[in-house]
Amino acid sequence: MVIRAKKGRKIEMSHTEQTAYFALIRAGRTIATPAAVADMLKVSFVRASHILYQLNKKGAARRIGKGKYAVLAPEAMRGTGQFVQDPLIVAAQLMQLAKRDYAVAYASAAYLHGLMEQTPQTAQVMVAHYQRPVRLSQAQLIRFVIASAWKLFATEQTKYQDQVLMVTDPEKTVLDCLDRLDLAGGLDQAAQILAAAAAGGKLDGRKLVRYARLMRNRSLIQRLGYLLERGKLNPEAAKLLQPLKRPMPCLLDPASPRRGKLNPRWQVYENAAVSLRRAR
Repeated sequence: MVIRAKKGRKIEMSHTEQTAYFALIRAGRTIATPAAVADMLKVSFVRASHILYQLNKKGAARRIGKGKYAVLAPEAMRGTGQFVQDPLIVAAQLMQLAKRDYAVAYASAAYLHGLMEQTPQTAQVMVAHYQRPVRLSQAQLIRFVIASAWKLFATEQTKYQDQVLMVTDPEKTVLDCLDRLDLAGGLDQAAQILAAAAAGGKLDGRKLVRYARLMRNRSLIQRLGYLLERGKLNPEAAKLLQPLKRPMPCLLDPASPRRGKLNPRWQVYENAAVSLRRAR
């Protein structure tokens, strides 16, 4: 079998390799393993490993870990698609194979919840154990962010294409973005995610405060309260957060120099400009 890939490059597969490739596609397997191929084709584990090695060598799959291969999407092989596979689906199937808890989080979760319009360049997945990053193509990277086990909470299932993903719920997503501004695209982007959640009715004030306490980060509480009050996004939540703030001042944007005036109500140095535009 010959498939013309991008830029006119031909991918030639043997009959067995072709059978394995399309069996994986029909089964919806974004991630292929020797065990899966051996079961599908009723061949030995060694033979299955060789088939995957050949698919990787010929450009029909990409090795992303020991015994794990991302299967190239047919659209990409024909030159009609841009990507190898959707990074979020690859990440979910990797975690399922490893039998580990995970959650699509930060900017990636904000995108899935409709809190930001632009697709994040890097797929962000929260895990409790180290998992090396996976590069599917020059433009596709899966970043596994290690978080303390007690931070991996408030997750829910969501249907994404034909895959069920675990994703942080809207309130937890907002808090994670404000906790790790670097993974949200910066302070201004995190503030807009917060405003979009409030405007879209996806911000339960009491749940937000309960989650904020579980995050064990008083600076996060002060930053959140300041933004909620300034943008008049959820007065009830801001009021409940007031007793939880600490007397020690913090920076609104930890990545910016310590400057600007101190907001005495929240003990926050207003050291960066921030937009709280509400999504329409």
